[in-house]
Amino acid sequence: MIATLAPAKPKPLTAEDLMKMDSEGVRGELVQGAFYEIMGSGFRHAVIAGRFARHLGNFVEPRGLGLVGGADGGVRLERDPDTVRIPDAMFIPTNRLPPYDDLDLYFESIPAIAVEVKSPSRISAFSARSDAPSLGERISTTSSGMAWAYRVLRTPRGLLR
Repeated sequence: MIATLAPAKPKPLTAEDLMKMDSEGVRGELVQGAFYEIMGSGFRHAVIAGRFARHLGNFVEPRGLGLVGGADGGVRLERDPDTVRIPDAMFIPTNRLPPYDDLDLYFESIPAIAVEVKSPSRISAFSARSDAPSLGERISTTSSGMAWAYRVLRTPRGLLR
């Protein structure tokens, strides 16, 4: 009888692994320890996300309500296995801000607002893998309670004016 070995299940990655990968130029997110690479977005995506973050920051920061972050800041939503998502914009109220020395790490709580601009490149990074969870299904069931919503707002002149 010949014994066959099943392929070893890869060890789940941690937020610390993801931070190291990012410092080496590999950009992605973790969903329950599984790595999903994120490709750059198009210009329209960047404009929409930038405008949202700017308008939100224009309201929040003069009033001392907290901080607004852009598309490079990660949020650790779950631990063991880790889930780290990178919203296009987020608002952290003052009472939830981490100590100053921890601002270089992933945010460890739920943002009051997290924005994800719907983008074909962002969705395709997940849907290209047959084992990838549905974004809406996975995010809506995280133990952190964070909800992600997608909505594109159109003006009479289109998205860009």
